[in-house]
Amino acid sequence: MPAGDDPGKNYWTAGIESPKTSMWRTIYISLVRAVDFMLAQPEVDPKRIAVVGGSQGGGLSMVAAGLDHRIGFCHPGFSGLPRLDWTVKYQPGYWPFGMDKKPVGQTEEQFLKTLSYFDAANFTQDIRCSVAAHVGMMDTVTASGNQICALARVPRGLLYMACSPWAMHGAGARAGIETAACYDRFLKGEKPILAPTKP
Repeated sequence: MPAGDDPGKNYWTAGIESPKTSMWRTIYISLVRAVDFMLAQPEVDPKRIAVVGGSQGGGLSMVAAGLDHRIGFCHPGFSGLPRLDWTVKYQPGYWPFGMDKKPVGQTEEQFLKTLSYFDAANFTQDIRCSVAAHVGMMDTVTASGNQICALARVPRGLLYMACSPWAMHGAGARAGIETAACYDRFLKGEKPILAPTKP
């Protein structure tokens, strides 16, 4: 990172005093602008825009899909950014915030209100595309319970969630193969989430 007062330095807390000054506001706006850019390219198929990411990228993929309904598929894994209030108050996982990041002069309530604007759980109910999510139940970086809380708000019929009981943050998971298969079907123009077969 550049030295000095570059706004990208320590971006996760830059401007965190207010929703209007937080770097997360800029990041979330940039997600939509990235889709604008992609769709302006002649080689891009507008029916096959996908957002894929792990950790912070997983949370950002949920946010992007909630903000922009031009996105056709969302594939988050080991996602950060859901239920920031629980991360701050109860530390089930530690990324990206702890109470030690609370700005001087702010109450806990004010800090949590600011963070709530950027909580991925606030965006998932607005998703309109298929979501294939991978959660590691032993994740100590981005807590599995926080991820599940956010994913539970995805509208009915759009979610395929694979939980790996022994997977940690991005490692030790076999269930990721199943969510990757959903992504492969989307890229082929097929239905990403298959209806369960009856016994």
